[in-house]
Amino acid sequence: REEPLAATVWYPALNPDGLPEETTYTWSELTLDGQALRDAAEGRRGRFREAFFPALFDELGMPYTGSDAWVLAVTLDKRLTKLALQQHGILTPRWQYLEDPARLVPSALRLPVIVKPNFEGSSKGITQDSVVEDPGRLHGAVAEALRRYPAGVLVEEFVRGRDVTVPFLEAAAEDRGGVLQPVEYVVGEAAGARRHAIYDYALKTALDEHVSVRAPARLSREEADRLHGSAATVLGVLGVRDLGRIDFRLDEEGRVHFLEVNALPSLQPGAGIYAAAALEGIHADGVVDAVIRSAERRWSLEVPRSRRGRPRRAERLKVGLAFNVKRVQPDVGGDQDEEAEYDAPETLQAIREAIASHGHEVVDLEASSDLPLVLASTPVDVVFNIAEGFRGRSRESQVPALLELLDIPYTGSDPAALSVSPPRFAAAMRRSGRSCVSGSPSARHNATSTRRNSGPA
Repeated sequence: REEPLAATVWYPALNPDGLPEETTYTWSELTLDGQALRDAAEGRRGRFREAFFPALFDELGMPYTGSDAWVLAVTLDKRLTKLALQQHGILTPRWQYLEDPARLVPSALRLPVIVKPNFEGSSKGITQDSVVEDPGRLHGAVAEALRRYPAGVLVEEFVRGRDVTVPFLEAAAEDRGGVLQPVEYVVGEAAGARRHAIYDYALKTALDEHVSVRAPARLSREEADRLHGSAATVLGVLGVRDLGRIDFRLDEEGRVHFLEVNALPSLQPGAGIYAAAALEGIHADGVVDAVIRSAERRWSLEVPRSRRGRPRRAERLKVGLAFNVKRVQPDVGGDQDEEAEYDAPETLQAIREAIASHGHEVVDLEASSDLPLVLASTPVDVVFNIAEGFRGRSRESQVPALLELLDIPYTGSDPAALSVSPPRFAAAMRRSGRSCVSGSPSARHNATSTRRNSGPA
């Protein structure tokens, strides 16, 4: 007779080495009476990796936290995000998208430029050498970036100034639409001399102890207002839900330039969202609670009432935590950066404890290829999604798309939120292979592509 299918799941406790215990169960043993999933999974490979698990939860009909598969797929694609936002007047540095270094048009952009992967987060692929000032070095920098990240790179005009981040927590600061106060990262002198003021990969890995968060960022009232307005537009256009982070560059004249948006922001200790939430009087565990409350409202998870009609304490929810766990520590050179966007075991444990502190039961859902089968046999109330997904340009949207398909409530956006022209425009652009220049004087671009099919990142 056939052997029962087995799954590897992560038990919500740490072993003596500080890592989650790995336990194997049959699918029948994984039949739970849960209610909700908290999706923290990043996925493993490809451009669709972050979207895979929300897509799975959708397919299984499970509610989950965070944005849906479509939003995660779009926001992981920096080029597509910029194309969508420039139509709404968002100022963003001019750029050229490339999958082949032979298509580079150096005269289309003003030096210096920064060369960065189009489908990566956590500053992967970004070093001090990513900023190119010498035109003779540009082609080589693009070729090297494409060798490491063949799915595509952006060559973007480098804006001199400073990075400012605007965190988003939908259930907090509701008078401002969930847009929290801007924060900035301060690099200590111990990090050494730096040619360019960028928050690069080294600062997020080997030198992270020399980086602190300043909350709120040092801004004039006018600068803060411009950042808030731009952030609100970005969130509204893209349909980001529950939590997020928008990165801007403030130039020397105080103008706000959009860089990228992260619909699965870091929840590691010291992350900017905690510092910004603290300004609203919200403790670290309150951040997780706010994400869950936001998802509960969106999925219409009603508070049960007693037979006498009096409200009673909400029954314990089963919150599915969808995540990718970081087992390989990235190095400064970026040779082991495939798990850079994943969450550390201690971060996941802190999230589990925060959810449990509100009386909820946590169901671990590691974002692996087994997740579709696990979800099919694991009833939950809502998914708290921080999964990066597996592979490809649309990886961040995989989990929300899956959840939508399964009709599972989750934190994040509606899959239909962005089912409009930007992706069709991008697809048409890729088929034609033509360069397209926006009519917006504040956000012109030169986007090119070869006719070959883009493989997984």
